[in-house]
Amino acid sequence: MTKIGGIVLGILGVAAVVPLIATMPSSQRALVIAPIALAPVAAAAVPAPLATGARIEIVSQTSTTLSMRFYDASNVQVTLGFTRTGASDPWRTTSSASPGIIFGRPNPVYASAARCRALGITPEQALTTFDVAICNRPLDNVTIFQTYSGIAIGLWQVGSITEIWYVGSLVQDAIDRAQSDPNMHSACENLKAECCNTKPNPADPPGGPRNPIPTPNIDACAGVVDNPNCPDQHDSVCACLAYACNFCTHPAPETPTPPCSEDDLQNKSTQACNLYANKCPPPEPPPPPPPPPWEEILRLLLEILERLQHIFDRMPIS
Repeated sequence: MTKIGGIVLGILGVAAVVPLIATMPSSQRALVIAPIALAPVAAAAVPAPLATGARIEIVSQTSTTLSMRFYDASNVQVTLGFTRTGASDPWRTTSSASPGIIFGRPNPVYASAARCRALGITPEQALTTFDVAICNRPLDNVTIFQTYSGIAIGLWQVGSITEIWYVGSLVQDAIDRAQSDPNMHSACENLKAECCNTKPNPADPPGGPRNPIPTPNIDACAGVVDNPNCPDQHDSVCACLAYACNFCTHPAPETPTPPCSEDDLQNKSTQACNLYANKCPPPEPPPPPPPPPWEEILRLLLEILERLQHIFDRMPIS
């Protein structure tokens, strides 16, 4: 007998037995074994695929600390920490690497303003101050730069960097300055002011000569000095760099004294010396060329300046 024939006979047999059971006395029905209903077998759960490709994730966060993990297009990752004084203050990096590209895709290519517009990216999105909203932005790769004053994160789309997220207060300070002073709608003039910042020196005698304490943002200085788009600011920025350089002792003592021991001024003074030597009219003999990693940071800061100008150009002039 074939297997199919056996199955058919089995079904017919069950159909014949059911009426017979119904006519049996109750004492005999108990001897009949009822058919067993088999529960359907649940399909095995399939685990969700692991995320791959460029992305940014929050590892941990409090009001004043932040840890984020960055993945490039090859799924290589790095974790960076950030801190801030208060919940409304800008994040600062805890990284202390030398200036250069510290993670992600090398050989940056910067998207033009027209390319950003085509992708629906406004000037305010193309250059912005870093915060956790970066996790929600589109990207297909990432480049992280160590700058003189902190870090900047470049997000790539379709072969170029479309967004720069600057860690620190430089971008927001420049925007605030331009909003309050129409004369600062020039990105060159705006960053010159940030480079040449000073504060009163409590050691100055009353009525005597003033020796203000320099408080330069070295990224701002590097974005303007020797920039062909900022010829009118070059000499002033070089003078500010020289002042910041000469304000502290070099080489740096093991234990700097105030005010150079405060607000990272000793380090800023050293950076000012290096930038002056590489970008300002040098004494004889000429200085050596800058270390190669710095060149990429200078390109980044030139791009930041240009994108700041795009933001300022959209501001109403009151």
